[in-house]
Amino acid sequence: LILSHVLEPLDYEAAAARVADGAVWLDVRYPEEHANGGFAGSENIPVNMLRLQSNRLRKDFRYVVCADTVDQAAIGAFLLAERGFTVAHLGEPIAAVAARAPEALVVLPRADAIQAS
Repeated sequence: LILSHVLEPLDYEAAAARVADGAVWLDVRYPEEHANGGFAGSENIPVNMLRLQSNRLRKDFRYVVCADTVDQAAIGAFLLAERGFTVAHLGEPIAAVAARAPEALVVLPRADAIQAS
């Protein structure tokens, strides 16, 4: 109940519009999952690392958190909101978006693969 007053869930169309208007996708899945299919231009910090790595993010940016589950995205959004970020979250799993709009996701290069080349 308390979280519902803090969090802003968005459907994919509203989230994509927000990103088109300058917000940044923040994927809180593990790097392997993100690399196998994520939103173009998305940043990746796993939800279990957000407390430690939120300093990598810019407070003057707006973020839309996405994940495998709505709960996972909401947790990520809450962790950022309590740290002063402007944030919303995708109100549906990434897989649901991929099922109806597969062109929305791209296979992303993994950081370890880039370093090896």
